Amino acid sequence: MFDQILSLVKEQLENHPQVAQALPAGQAGEVHQEVAGNIVSSLQSSLSGGGLGSLSDLFSGHSSFSEIASSVSGNLIQSLTTKFNLDPAIAGNIAAAIPGILAKFGQQSNPAAGGEEGSNGGGILGSLGSLLGH
Repeated sequence: MFDQILSLVKEQLENHPQVAQALPAGQAGEVHQEVAGNIVSSLQSSLSGGGLGSLSDLFSGHSSFSEIASSVSGNLIQSLTTKFNLDPAIAGNIAAAIPGILAKFGQQSNPAAGGEEGSNGGGILGSLGSLLGH
């Protein structure tokens, strides 16, 4: 699942010229890893904290997974400005991509929404299992 999210992060950020150009030279990969790591961590926290409803919304294609997006965004901005000395505006632009990344991840993990169940280890159940480390 981490690789799937990392791929989505790279796609989103590389297709945003203002963000791509603002990343420190040679650190784009590390920034992508940081963003993906924050997303996975927030998904895990949501699941372990009883946020099954938010995760269900994510995987069912509803756009009301704002709790997860807000959690990721707040932590991410601080992390990017601290670790990579990014301008807060650029970190904010990166964080603004989180809802789109989560939406694409939810679609890819949901065969009913056109995702490919076999490619990610079992669709929704495979994604939830990987969040739990199974």
